[in-house]
Amino acid sequence: MNRDLFRRPEPILISFFCLISISTFVTNTGIVTIGFVLLSLWGSLIFYQNAVFFKSLRQTFGGNIRRKVQTPRPSSSMISSLNLQGVRTTDIKHIDLMTFDLIDAKTYLESHGLKFRAAVSANSELTVRIFGSGQIPEENDIPGLSYFNTVEQLIEHVNLITSKDGRRFVWYEPIHTCSDGEHKLPMGAYLIEVNDDAAWDAAQNRFENLELKAA
Repeated sequence: MNRDLFRRPEPILISFFCLISISTFVTNTGIVTIGFVLLSLWGSLIFYQNAVFFKSLRQTFGGNIRRKVQTPRPSSSMISSLNLQGVRTTDIKHIDLMTFDLIDAKTYLESHGLKFRAAVSANSELTVRIFGSGQIPEENDIPGLSYFNTVEQLIEHVNLITSKDGRRFVWYEPIHTCSDGEHKLPMGAYLIEVNDDAAWDAAQNRFENLELKAA
């Protein structure tokens, strides 16, 4: 997955310097025309990059993109997006989550993850596994939730949701970091409904292949 697809400043910088250079030799009308052309080219490039990125998501996870959230709130936006797809909190069977830091994840769930906590409380059959680096929290007051300590810090997050009726979803966060309690997701998050068995198996293998620290 090419997570750098949207973070390339080159088109903007090239367009800017070209416009400045050419403005020295052309009239004001020419500047406007050239600026419009350059902006159009840049817009076309962004559109193309989006199309390539969305195609790679569909191919990687074997399904359709149901929703994109530009400024997601961890866990809460995932639950809200599932609700919009007709998956209520009581319909969820299992969730596998990746996090940047385990202690921070626990702190966030206690202070901001109200929708997530409500989902767990309303569904006694729901089981949740959270994988991430850092120390495993000593206290855990959420039934059905387990923490797993990974050797490597996880930045690209592939989160898996299974419903009781067999629907399968990926909540994909291309970049998710945290600093001083502030979660940063500069590329947003995507909800993909998975229809391909091989792609789902590959997504599950991401968790099975995580190297865990010894207890």
